[in-house]
Amino acid sequence: SGETRINDLNSFYQLFSGLKPEKIEADKVLPDNTARYTIYCAGKYSLWQKKLNSRFVNKKEFDAIEAKKSAINYKYHLNMEGTFAANSGTQFITFQLKSNEKLAAIALTNGDKLSQLLLDLSDDFAGNIKLLKEPDIFYYYYGEPLRRFKRPYYVILNNYLFLSNNPSALQAFLRKYEAGDLLINNAAYTQIFDQLSNSANILFYLNNAQSQNVVIDNLYSGYYKHYRDPRGLKNFDSFIYQLSGDKESFQTNVFLNIKH
Repeated sequence: SGETRINDLNSFYQLFSGLKPEKIEADKVLPDNTARYTIYCAGKYSLWQKKLNSRFVNKKEFDAIEAKKSAINYKYHLNMEGTFAANSGTQFITFQLKSNEKLAAIALTNGDKLSQLLLDLSDDFAGNIKLLKEPDIFYYYYGEPLRRFKRPYYVILNNYLFLSNNPSALQAFLRKYEAGDLLINNAAYTQIFDQLSNSANILFYLNNAQSQNVVIDNLYSGYYKHYRDPRGLKNFDSFIYQLSGDKESFQTNVFLNIKH
């Protein structure tokens, strides 16, 4: 345990440093083949969005983004600002599966209503999966973590909006989700939070066993050897890094647990 300070005042993470920690809920939707995830707890969305827009101002992106929003609103006769402000919950999450596929989920306050409001912005794909017509919308409203989902496939289910750039990955995820094959049903995972607070503003999680494909694609060979070495990280089951807002910094918990 300790303190984490963000050196870059314009870092995306800085948008969470002054917020009150909240109970983590978004991990309840994750499948049991999740390799890693990052959860963001933003509190009341309309207030957090003002922080996000200030960051866009600092990055000199605000005017261009506002022009694009206005063009989309005019084209489809929408009020996207009101749509997302009224229907967004307090948490969103990006996650990567054992297969390397990347997805995201956004908690909603009224999934049925948002589904209706997004109809004109979407093309039907298969079943209840839709394809967004316009690019970068989720970046405009949720920032850097959702930038990679430029024009994603999505589905709204049980007050969550699930995103993926790959429709087959979204379909595979939905099969697990609807079958109840979830990470929270794994005893080893739930036992972690017997030793940690389940409240934070940002939470990073890595499952060692599920992450081999992910890690080998992201680490230099020397670091990967250490990661796989029994004298290094091989014998650890998972890694968690919690950041809880505390004025302009974070109270921090770092946790690694050994395989049993």
